Amino acid sequence: MAVFCGAAGNKFLFSGQNKYITSWWPDSIKKALMDPSSVDNSSKEESTKLRAYLPPFLKPESLQHFIPVMDIMAKEHLNQHWSPYNEVQVFPLSKKYTFALACRLFMSVRDDSEIENFAKPFALATAGLMSVPIDLPGTTFNRAVKAGRLIRQRLLALITKKKNEILEKGKRVASDLVDSMLMDGMTEVEIGNKIVGFFIASHDTTSTAITFIVSYLSDYPEVYNRVLEEQMEVLRCKEAGEPLRWEDLQKMKYTWCVACEVMRLAPPANGSFREAITDFTYAGYTIPKGWKWSGVLDGAYNAQKSEILPGSREI
Repeated sequence: MAVFCGAAGNKFLFSGQNKYITSWWPDSIKKALMDPSSVDNSSKEESTKLRAYLPPFLKPESLQHFIPVMDIMAKEHLNQHWSPYNEVQVFPLSKKYTFALACRLFMSVRDDSEIENFAKPFALATAGLMSVPIDLPGTTFNRAVKAGRLIRQRLLALITKKKNEILEKGKRVASDLVDSMLMDGMTEVEIGNKIVGFFIASHDTTSTAITFIVSYLSDYPEVYNRVLEEQMEVLRCKEAGEPLRWEDLQKMKYTWCVACEVMRLAPPANGSFREAITDFTYAGYTIPKGWKWSGVLDGAYNAQKSEILPGSREI
């Protein structure tokens, strides 16, 4: 296995998709969360097909529609799980919020009990994603496999229900990602695997980013005060109870710089798995076809010094 580190290595890794490389899932991930009968690690077509669904879902017009939903859900979450307490554990609460948000945007699931039916087994499954893939009773991987099976069953039931609703109502406009995939003719099993993949990609990364932002703001009060002032300025321009809109985010320039700087110093993703589909050379090294590797996302390799957080910590 080859490990690519640093900004240049990761840029090459992600820009060479389906030219030099293709996506690759480790056995632990494939066996724990995905339907093994429908996953092909070497499928260039599947990788391209998967990426085709994201741009329409994340285009500016769609994001503008999502922002009020994210804001309302964030306020409800903070009022219920943060405000009543003097101390909170940021990471588990951030995961709770981001998972509920993903359920809402991906599948239109809003009921707390239904979200919890996905969240509990998903936590067990993700705990075993990087474990040794030996399925023995009592092991972390065994629990992950059982949880993954339960997730796929519940996803299949939900997707089938949404498919029947589309057929019965003659629905032509997709209200979420699952609807979009169903209208494009994907099978229920294929959609289940894709949704699991999106959950893996969005869940821990987003909550990790939120956690590090809160951590860095607590370390640098002067930065926190500037962020707070910018947020209060946005609030002063809005009616009481009015949710955030797209134009409000455009005013959060300093806040966005802080978020980007935190993600540079503490990247929320550990890396990404790829497989060489042809022989190629990088940095003087020849990578043979069939080699698998991981890109390690580490802010310490970014040579650019901090201009946002004074005294930024470097590894």
